Amino acid sequence: MTPLDLRAQLEHDLTWRLDELRHLRNLLTYEEKEDLRRELRKAIIVMLYAHFEGFCKVAFQSYVSAVNALSRPRRDVNKHLRASAMAGTFRAYDNRDRKNKVFKNDLPDDTKLHRYSRQVDFLEELDEFLDAVTAIDPDLVVDTKSNLEPVVLRTILFRLGLAPDSFSSRDGAIRRLLGWRNAVAHGDRKNGFTKAELSDVWDVAVAVMREALQLVFEAFRDGAHLQPAPGP
Repeated sequence: MTPLDLRAQLEHDLTWRLDELRHLRNLLTYEEKEDLRRELRKAIIVMLYAHFEGFCKVAFQSYVSAVNALSRPRRDVNKHLRASAMAGTFRAYDNRDRKNKVFKNDLPDDTKLHRYSRQVDFLEELDEFLDAVTAIDPDLVVDTKSNLEPVVLRTILFRLGLAPDSFSSRDGAIRRLLGWRNAVAHGDRKNGFTKAELSDVWDVAVAVMREALQLVFEAFRDGAHLQPAPGP
C-alpha cells in the first residue's frame, strides 16, 4: 500500500461517515418544536460519538496494516512499533511458570532464578526477535475500549510512535462527547441537548477525525514508522 492508497482509503471511509451525520443533522431543519429538536440531538450525539470512535479506530488500524504490509524486520521500524510488534514476546517473557513457544529453554528448578533465566534467554534470542517480520496485531494496539477518552487516545498514539499530544487541545470536548454518549445510554439527559452543545462537540469530533487522517497519512508518507538512521 502506498501513502496515497492509504489516504484514499481513509478519505472514502470518512466521507460516508460525515455524509451520514450531515443527513441526520439536517433532520433538525424539518422539526419546528425545540423540545423535539432537543430529543433528536440525543440521537445525533450518540451517532457522532460512534463515528468519531469508529473512524479513529479505522485510521489507526489502517496505519498498522500499512506498516505490516511492508514486511520489514522489526529492527527497521521505530521503537514504539517494535515494542508493539513484540507484545507477544513480552508476555512470554513475563511467563516464568513453564517452557513456552517463544523462549525455548526450560526454566531452572529454583523459582528464584526464573527472572534471571528469562533475561538471559531474552538476550540470547534478541537478534532473532528483531529479525522477525513486523506483524502488529491491530486489535491489540488500537484498543479504544469502547470509550475513546483522551488517555486512551494518547496511549494508542504512543504505541504507534505518533505524537501522544496530537489532540490534547481538544481533551475537554472529547470528554464531553463521551460523557454525553454515556449519559444517553444510561437514561440521563432526558431533555436532550441544545444547539450550542451539539455544535461544540460536533466541530471538535469532525476536526479530530480529519486530523487523524492527515496524521497517519503524513506519518506513513514521511517514513515516521521507520527506525531513524544512525547519526554520523
